[in-house]
Amino acid sequence: MKKTNQELLNEILRGREISAITFVKGYVQLHFDGPYINVYGDPSVGLEETLVSKGSANYYEALLGLIGQTVTAIDEDDLLLNIKLADGASLAISLDPATRICAEAAMFQDGTGKNWVTW
Repeated sequence: MKKTNQELLNEILRGREISAITFVKGYVQLHFDGPYINVYGDPSVGLEETLVSKGSANYYEALLGLIGQTVTAIDEDDLLLNIKLADGASLAISLDPATRICAEAAMFQDGTGKNWVTW
């Protein structure tokens, strides 16, 4: 039986740290010591009860503050991919077609070339 995207990402990313965040023209790349996610839009950072989005004064600092945090779970529905972290923070990636800046919202690659997902 084929795994869902959520099952695959939890299997591969749970327990891994965000090792780097790269800002590339047109997208953000989240590294997990091998696997990575390209986000073709602007992810939001959940800190306690605050959602930090692009345009907020501390947006880039909030993103960079996630480096070293361990993934505890990944939830996915039709509109959102949510990466939950050990310190209680989260990283939200919109999958909503109405907010996309290109055909895809994000792309995951496992670092081995065996598993990849696009939304």
